[in-house]
Amino acid sequence: MLNSPQGIYVDSNLNLYIADSANNRIQFIQTGQLNGVAVVGNGSSANIILNYPTGIVLDANGYLFIVDSYNHRIVGSSSTGFRCIVGCSGGGSTAFQLSFPQSVAFDSYGNIYVTDRNNSRVQQFALQTNNCTIPTTTTTTTTSSSSSTTTSTTTTTTSSTTSSSSTTSTTSTTTSTSSTTSSTTTSSSSTTSSTSVTTTTTTTTTPVPPAFYCPGTNIGAYCNVTSDACSMSQPCLNAATCFPDLTVPVGYRCGCQTGYTGSTCENDERICKDDTCWNNGTCIEVNSTTVNNNGTNFYCNCSKSFTGVHCELKVNLCVNIKCQNHGICQTVNMSWSCICLTSLFYYGNYCEIETSALKVKQALSKSFASVAITVLVLTCSFVIIMDVLKYVFKIDPIKAERLKQLQAKKSAKSKSKPKARNVAVRFQYVA
Repeated sequence: MLNSPQGIYVDSNLNLYIADSANNRIQFIQTGQLNGVAVVGNGSSANIILNYPTGIVLDANGYLFIVDSYNHRIVGSSSTGFRCIVGCSGGGSTAFQLSFPQSVAFDSYGNIYVTDRNNSRVQQFALQTNNCTIPTTTTTTTTSSSSSTTTSTTTTTTSSTTSSSSTTSTTSTTTSTSSTTSSTTTSSSSTTSSTSVTTTTTTTTTPVPPAFYCPGTNIGAYCNVTSDACSMSQPCLNAATCFPDLTVPVGYRCGCQTGYTGSTCENDERICKDDTCWNNGTCIEVNSTTVNNNGTNFYCNCSKSFTGVHCELKVNLCVNIKCQNHGICQTVNMSWSCICLTSLFYYGNYCEIETSALKVKQALSKSFASVAITVLVLTCSFVIIMDVLKYVFKIDPIKAERLKQLQAKKSAKSKSKPKARNVAVRFQYVA
């Protein structure tokens, strides 16, 4: 089964090579088959570890070239196994480094073109071949004589002989000698001339030293670059220790810190995590056999202004604070403060102190109140005394004044009425 395949190559026999990225391997599926075989990476016998391959190319010699994306390199196969050919010093942005390459291709001259994804560029690399550098030395010796009259021609050509010797040492020397002799005899009645031409060509070939075969997990031209997954991709998380282990499919194993689990220590199962206690609270583990009243095996030591299982609740410091004179209590900077709404009249921690302006107003109000009360008391007293004199002692001090007022009203009414006019009525009879 494939997992996030990224690249595919079809050879001349219609066989498929698939870059099975998330499974860190190259799958080979033969024509007419439904099941594949891992030829490189997880589940294969190849001596190199891949990390999310995304591209693959097969050359005319049947060698694979693989884009090992998360290891930031291009891997190639040869008769001695797999080796790194581009980006062998780790990821980067220099001319000889790659950063998460995506695909690879060749031109007709054997140059490699790589899409360097994170560096937003296409890199060209010249592929070093096994062709030898061939310096050639040619020596020509000529001896000639000629005649002005030619009557007949005989030509003889002799083929050259070639001998070569070679050794199997790291550097070998091959010598080839080629001789060609042409003889022409010209006869005439008076003169005979002979012309001889000899050409010698010597070719010396010094082959390029073969690439090193790196035992173990090292790669590179001089086997000085490690290819183990721990060094190339650093897969272990949360300060875990990575140990190369070729006995497991991924090629490594992680030694997790206490409280972390998973193949790469990605699962945080600690009791006290970074986000267990909020608002700068300190998490304290409780004995695993003991459980708090809230059902947890940890305790959050909260700062002064917060409370709750995770210090998620803000403490109301104004619960037991009573501000006077309509003041409002507010929590400010981990403390409480009474906000005096009538700040012109009150101040203090509890708004309990009166201002001078309020004292002046209070004094004035008391003066006006005293005068009003005095007037009201005198008025009420006068009314009560008059009623007592009239209804209890039958003394009416204002009786005469009241009668005078009644007579005056009657006089005014009588004056206001019009007097009756005498009317004479005369009757007249008509016949």
